[in-house]
Amino acid sequence: MDEKKSSFWKKDLWQPPGFIGYKIGSVIIALLIWGFVVVTQNPLSDTMFTVPLEVRNLDSELAMLETTNQVQVRVQGTSAELNNLTSGDIVAYVDMTGVQEGSATVEVSVEVPDNVQLVSYTPTSISVELEPVESRSFPLEVQITGTPEENYTLLDPVLSPSEITISGAANYIEEASTVFVRADVTGLTDNYSKNLQVEVLDANGNNITSHFTITPSVASVIIPVVYDMPEKSVAINPSVIGEPADGYEVSRIVVEPATVRAFGDLEALNSLYYLETAPIDISGMDSTYTQTVNIIHSGDITLSESSVTVIVQIEPVSRATFVRDIIYAQNLSSELNCTLPTIEVEVVVSGPETDINAITANDIVPYIDFTGINSAGEYTLQLSVTLPANISLVSISPQQVTVNVTEANNSE
Repeated sequence: MDEKKSSFWKKDLWQPPGFIGYKIGSVIIALLIWGFVVVTQNPLSDTMFTVPLEVRNLDSELAMLETTNQVQVRVQGTSAELNNLTSGDIVAYVDMTGVQEGSATVEVSVEVPDNVQLVSYTPTSISVELEPVESRSFPLEVQITGTPEENYTLLDPVLSPSEITISGAANYIEEASTVFVRADVTGLTDNYSKNLQVEVLDANGNNITSHFTITPSVASVIIPVVYDMPEKSVAINPSVIGEPADGYEVSRIVVEPATVRAFGDLEALNSLYYLETAPIDISGMDSTYTQTVNIIHSGDITLSESSVTVIVQIEPVSRATFVRDIIYAQNLSSELNCTLPTIEVEVVVSGPETDINAITANDIVPYIDFTGINSAGEYTLQLSVTLPANISLVSISPQQVTVNVTEANNSE
């Protein structure tokens, strides 16, 4: 036995110059020491994480009523691995592929990183209730918190968009009462301008935003902040340039808002009667045109609105013919008398199609103007006609009439 041991140590792998056996032995001993340290200094342990539950592949035409939205997940790993792990590294979800309207039970799936082991999770399945998706539009409101700096005033908020669509289960849609954004104006001295998340409240003031898909989910909010100073309501005069296409004309112009509040010192406001917009060019247009344009103003004043929406209604030009009697004498001296001739007057008018269709013969008033007639006699005078707004005279026939003017005390 001793000879066998002696021969083992005399083998070449133990001899110089390589000493291979000793090197292999050193590696084995090092591995054993490393394993001992790992096991004793960094042992396996487990811990619990609360993970949000994702809903995947839900039919876009269906909405899920409120259910479990968190999963408790227990994982195992070394202390070092668990110390670096967060709930965001773990995924819990339900796959709604093929699940139809009504009640159903679906399995919960959990995925963990490769360096840890999944021990358990709860719940392993959930009961769901699916309803058809409904949508409804709500006006967007602003809930303002705080107050601006002393001596500063908030003007009306400007929202874009001003209307929000929420989509979800019919039960939740019925509960929705207010769609809003929150704006904190504490201590402001300059205009407030931010993009804010849209939220939903029920009638009791509970936040039920998570029940809905909100379109758009973010709104732009501008709240003008002005120094307390005199103010004046000022009309807006739209500056429209150019001519519509042949055969078309402007029937009316609408400005929204028609007036704005101007702030400044009294001298600047007292000399301010109206404000004009930037030019709106309608050259060659053949249909109603809408544009949001800036209001032109000096730096001496601040406005509640920086821009207005101008609607220029453009319509085809139409014509119409009316036959009327001469209705009255205008500017006839009280010392003179005249019996108006009984003749039919043909009046051809033109204007925007909508306005032409709205007028009747009673809106056409032919008359004779006696301006400059100071004595009795026979006169040939021009016929005139009073027309509704937006209506133009094309022709009048006859254009002149002959009348006999007498002294008032010699009237026949």
